[in-house]
Amino acid sequence: MNGFTEPDSLRVSLEPHLVETLRPLINIIPVPLSSELSQLLEIASSSQSTTPTISYALLQSISRWVRTEVGERALKSKDPPLDPLDYNMVPLLAGTRASPNKKFPPSSHVSTPSESALREISDRQAIVAVLNTLLSVVCTGAATWWAAQRTGWRDEWKVLLSLFVATIVAISEITLYIIWESHRERRHRTKIKTQNKRSFHSRPVSTNTNSCDTDERISSKSAPLDDDLPQSIDPHQPSGGKVLRQRLGVKSKPHSG
Repeated sequence: MNGFTEPDSLRVSLEPHLVETLRPLINIIPVPLSSELSQLLEIASSSQSTTPTISYALLQSISRWVRTEVGERALKSKDPPLDPLDYNMVPLLAGTRASPNKKFPPSSHVSTPSESALREISDRQAIVAVLNTLLSVVCTGAATWWAAQRTGWRDEWKVLLSLFVATIVAISEITLYIIWESHRERRHRTKIKTQNKRSFHSRPVSTNTNSCDTDERISSKSAPLDDDLPQSIDPHQPSGGKVLRQRLGVKSKPHSG
């Protein structure tokens, strides 16, 4: 099953022009269609807070019935006669919106005040550039017309010369604006990439080692070599020297026979 909305569950907005188109059909279409359509038209006339909707399947059923012989005769019997072509699906869906009351999830990206300020400054610069282009074209054409007054040419040649010079200036200004806009977009993309890299590298990296392993290593190093050895050594005991040599790791010298 695909992810597209099924025609039976698809609803489109019941616009005012669609209401006026469907209203003459209430008394001539079959009873099931007429009862459903009349309820929708009543809701559309009384609804103010939400956009009224109509099912795509109902419009398709009405369009199919109009294309039958009975439907064509019923439309022609109206005063004035109705055009069957007005009830094809394309004219019926013209100007409507699919799922107008559907709420889409909010955008995940929230602009910061600095980003909004930079965007506003960029928009103002673009508007100033466009106005500068228009002013340059108009002033150049007027200056060319004024300069051509002293040549003694006819007005037709003066107009052609002014238009020619203004066209050259317009082409050059448009080219410069395109170059400026491309540089601006490139700088914006570079800034976004830089911010993404900074945010990626600024993430905290865990450098903690396993304290349990460290404690085990420390405890293993500091542990006595032999658990059976006594904790205190009495030098007056006969075995005191032997125990001391075992702790220090010194082998006892063999006694000479």
